[in-house]
Amino acid sequence: MRTCLLVTVCCAVVCFVGAGVASAQFINALQVPGETTDLLEGATSQNDNRLSFGSGMAYDPTEDVFWGVPDRGPTGGLLPWDARVQKFNVDIDPVTMEISNFQLLETIKLKTADGSQTFNGLYPELEHGNNTELGLSFDPEGLAISPINGHFFIPDEYGPAIYEFERVEVNGVTEGRLVQAFNVPEIYTPRNADGTPNYDPTIKPELGRQKSRGFEGVAISPDGVTLTAIMQDPLEEDGGRQGRNVRMPQFDVATGECTRQLVYQLEDIADINARIPGEDMDYEGKDQGKSIVVSDLALLPNGNMVVLERDKRGFGTDDPTGTDPELTLVGTKRLYEIDLAAATDVSDLMFGDDPTGLPEGVVPVSKTLLVDIHAGLSGAGLQSPEKMEGIAIVPANDSSGKYLALISSDNDFSSITDDEGTTLHAQYDLYTDGTTGPFGEDPAGRTLLSSNIYAFAVPEPGTVSMLIGALMTLGAVMFTRRRRG
Repeated sequence: MRTCLLVTVCCAVVCFVGAGVASAQFINALQVPGETTDLLEGATSQNDNRLSFGSGMAYDPTEDVFWGVPDRGPTGGLLPWDARVQKFNVDIDPVTMEISNFQLLETIKLKTADGSQTFNGLYPELEHGNNTELGLSFDPEGLAISPINGHFFIPDEYGPAIYEFERVEVNGVTEGRLVQAFNVPEIYTPRNADGTPNYDPTIKPELGRQKSRGFEGVAISPDGVTLTAIMQDPLEEDGGRQGRNVRMPQFDVATGECTRQLVYQLEDIADINARIPGEDMDYEGKDQGKSIVVSDLALLPNGNMVVLERDKRGFGTDDPTGTDPELTLVGTKRLYEIDLAAATDVSDLMFGDDPTGLPEGVVPVSKTLLVDIHAGLSGAGLQSPEKMEGIAIVPANDSSGKYLALISSDNDFSSITDDEGTTLHAQYDLYTDGTTGPFGEDPAGRTLLSSNIYAFAVPEPGTVSMLIGALMTLGAVMFTRRRRG
C-alpha cells in the first residue's frame, strides 16, 4: 500500500529573508516513504517502478494537479531505466496551508514520436555504444507544463537537451510522445579540445557544459510562447568550477530556436562561507562553480521567475544518517526571485577571462532573496536534505495574499551502485542508519531515505504588513483551494 507520513511543524515558524524583503513562513514537510512504488504498467521488479519524483516538479492549475520527474534511475545511469513523469496530488489545508496526503495518480513513460522506443536513463555510451551522440539517453532534471495544451517541457542533464512531449492515449494507457527537441546552441554541448562532442557524463569536457552539469530547470511564459531554461553551473568557457555566471537560454516554443541568452550569477562563495560556523569547513574557490548549483526554475504569480540555488551539503545518499561533520554544515538552500526585464543578451559573449565578474555594460538577471529554505527548516528543528531539486508554485486564489512554494527533494531512489566483487554495477538499498542491503529485499526494520516536499507560504508583493499582522494576532490564514480526497 502506498502511504505517506506527514511531519507537522508549527505554523508560526517564520524565516526572515532580509531587510525590505517579504518574509516566508515555513508551514510543514511531507514525507513519502522510500519504499513507495509508482504506477508503471508492466513492471516486473521493484527496480522498474520504485517511486521518485523530486528532480523536478511543477503545479498545473488547469488540472489542479502536480507533476514530478525522477532522474536517470536507481543505478545512476549504469543500468536500463525507462524515463517517466509522475502525476500526483497533495491536500492543502484551507486554513493552515499544511500539505498532506500524497496521492500518486499516474505514471507516464516518455517515448519517441512514433511510440516505438522509450527514452532511457543509461549513459550515452551504454545506451547505444557511442559517446559522440546523445541518442535516447535522458537524465530529466526539471519540468514545465504548457498553459496552452498541457505539453511537458523537460530539460536533460546529459546533453544538455530540452524536449517537448505531448500526452497520447494508447490502448487506455497514456504515453508521453516526443514533439520536438529544442535547438540548443552548440556552446552548451560537452566537447573535447578538438571540438568533437563527448556526452560521457563521467569525463571532464574541455568545452561546453561541465561534467554532469547540464540543464536543471525550465519555465514557460503565461502565454505559452517562450521557454526559459537554466544550467546547473557555468560552462567550461565561462569559468567552469571557478565561475559564477550561469547561462539562461530562452527559446521560441513554436520553432524550438534559441532567441537569446541571459546570465544568472551564483551567490559569491565568500558570502556562503560567512554563514558556515568556523573556517575549517569553508568552501574553496574551486567550489564556486561546482558545489554551488542551480537546481530548478519556475514562474511566479507576478510574472517573474524563481531560482532554486543550493550547495551540495545536507543529508542524503552521501550522508544518510545526517551526522557527517562537514555535510551537516549547510551553507545555502535558497529561493531567489529573478527579474529578466533589464538583463543583457550574452549570446555572443564568454566569461572565462573573469569567471566571477561580468564585462562592463553586461547586466545579469536581477536577483532578490525570496525564501531561505535552510533557515526555515533549521528553525523548525529539521535538517536539510542535500538534493533539494524541484519547485512547484501554487498561486493564492483568495484574499490571503500568499502563495505556496513547494520544494521537493530527490532521494536518489535510496540506492547506491558499485562494481566491487563479481557483479557489474551491483545495486544496494541504502538505509537511514547508514547500512546497506540487497536492492528491494526485506529491510529488516530499517528505513529507506524518503522523498520530501517542503511547504513555504510566501507573501505576494505588498502583503508584508498583512502577514505580520496575521502572525501577531495568530489569526487564521485563509487560503481557499479545493480540498482533495
